[in-house]
Amino acid sequence: MEHGEDRASGIRTLGEKSESSPAVRWSTPREGRRVLEARGILPAGTLPHDLAVALSVIQSPNPRRRPAAVRTTKGESLPRVIFVTDDEVLRWHLPVWKRLVRAGEVETILPSPDQIPSQLAKVLWETWETSMGSLEFLVTMRDGKKLAFVYSGPSDFVTLPASYRPSDIVEIRPGRGLAAAYEGNVGEPDNAWCVYSP
Repeated sequence: MEHGEDRASGIRTLGEKSESSPAVRWSTPREGRRVLEARGILPAGTLPHDLAVALSVIQSPNPRRRPAAVRTTKGESLPRVIFVTDDEVLRWHLPVWKRLVRAGEVETILPSPDQIPSQLAKVLWETWETSMGSLEFLVTMRDGKKLAFVYSGPSDFVTLPASYRPSDIVEIRPGRGLAAAYEGNVGEPDNAWCVYSP
């Protein structure tokens, strides 16, 4: 497997999807486990107790996918990592092969500076999508500015213009066609995945 780095996001990559590395697919969890074991993604490691506790205190509207920032044992800082169990990966066909941080490589788990406040992100998880394969939503900032986003589905992460932080968000309103009415639609940020065994 090739290792690399996405220079724009600073996220380490493992088996980056490309024309020569198609998406991994499977029909059943058993087949998925076999495919991911062949790629070296499974079996997943466990998180030490202190890291599991640090992860558990980070609030998320979807407790099966925990957003966090990570410092690795190699000294890398990754601002956006989604922690998922191996069962969740197999159930939802999550694309963890794109950018992977192994559980054994995690030294510190911290709240992500790009995490949407949990009570606001809940709206995205409840909506899931506004049209097939996409989720459009409008974010209102504390100063009244509105920003439009188009994601492939719900996420706990957002990247904002430099003058804003996620804590400046006062409202999130999903809706089909909302993004078209605003200039400068923002896409979803990249993230890494950490698959672990509970």
